[in-house]
Amino acid sequence: MLLVDIDDPAGDDVGAGASQDAPFHYTYPAIPAVLPGSFDITHFTVKYDSTNAYFTLRFRALSNPGWHPEYGFQLTFALLVRRQDDHGGAGVGEFRTVSREAGEWNGGGRKSERDSNVYDQLVVSGM
Repeated sequence: MLLVDIDDPAGDDVGAGASQDAPFHYTYPAIPAVLPGSFDITHFTVKYDSTNAYFTLRFRALSNPGWHPEYGFQLTFALLVRRQDDHGGAGVGEFRTVSREAGEWNGGGRKSERDSNVYDQLVVSGM
């Protein structure tokens, strides 16, 4: 049974709560394997049956850099969070840090330590 089927605008992967025109604008890590759009959610679907829930996320662009092929596809990491915590991080921790300046393994554009590490968020209301 379908519970959620929602589009998210392409190109809004510039930091949670930011926009393309905002003064703070996250940038991707400076490594060729991370394509622009790799962190940009464009569609989200939730289906369920009597036993399981099934989540489908579509991204604007994905690439597989080929690191450790024994693990399979491994570049983009999505975290589904039911509720936001009180400091805007939604419990995402430091799995891929956004720093002031982009580096090989981290994105850039972060202005404050309180800013989230989230590039794109899709909020489903009324659930």
